[in-house]
Order: sequence, then structure tokens, then C-alpha cells
Amino acid sequence: MNPELFEIARSKTSDKAERQAIEELLFLARGIHAIETHMPSIITACKVMRGEKPPRYSKSKQQEIDEYGADVVEMEQEAIEDAKTKASAVDVVGPVYVGFKSDIDDNIAFLKYFKDGELQIAQVSISLKQSFISKMETYLPTYGGQTFIEFAEKFAERRKRK
Repeated sequence: MNPELFEIARSKTSDKAERQAIEELLFLARGIHAIETHMPSIITACKVMRGEKPPRYSKSKQQEIDEYGADVVEMEQEAIEDAKTKASAVDVVGPVYVGFKSDIDDNIAFLKYFKDGELQIAQVSISLKQSFISKMETYLPTYGGQTFIEFAEKFAERRKRK
């Protein structure tokens, strides 16, 4: 998730209180982005510190990983371009909320795959994401985005049924 989305959201409002709420979201977004960006190298460093070899991938696996990374960059850029067309800050923040709300349970479930040092970083990441979600749950209904919260709840219910 690119923090630039929240810079765009901030530019969509002149309301001082709303801008302050978005500043708080932007601060958390920057922290989440930093952890997500550096997590692969953190995991590698932790493995080396434990005496494990760093991961090595076949050419085809490395190509798959690189393609995934390129897809992420492309999707982030599309989200940024889309955000620029939105009429309000709520319309920028709402979809981010839905995405984070739907992913948090999976993030928590993945903790069992982490070891030692990277586990603590992953836990910090989840804590930041939970704070981020909580702040968005305060922001959205205050500024007319209750429908995003309702959509996320319905989506979560459907996922649990599957």
C-alpha cells in the first residue's frame, strides 16, 4: 500500500479536522509501507543471524517473484491514478479500508510461519495495521464513509462462510 494515496486524500479536503485525521492515517501508512518494503530483507537477515542460508530461487521462481513485485507496483500506480479522479477524501480512504479489513485475519494467520526476529517485526506490522483499521473506522463514518464499513463487514461474513 502506497502512502501517496493518503497524500492524495489529504489534497481532496480543505476541512482542518478531516485533514488532521488523514495526517494520522498517513503516518501509519508510512510505517506499514516501510515494514512491507523491507520485510524480505529482514527475513533474510534473520535467517542469516540464525545460521541459516539465505533463500535461493530457481530462475523460474525468481522470475515469478519479480513478476509479482512488478504487478504490485502496477496495481499501486493504478490505485494512485484512480485516487486522483475521486471527488472526496472518503472515496480514496474507503477502498483502502476495505482491503485492509479483509486482509487482517490472513495476516494474523500467517504469523505461525515466522521465526524469531522476523516474528516480532510481523507482529509490529499487524499492530500497525490494526491501529490503521481502527483509525479508518473512526474517520470513515465521521466524514460520510459508513457504506465502506458496511461493505467490509458483509465481505468478511461471506469469506467466513466459504
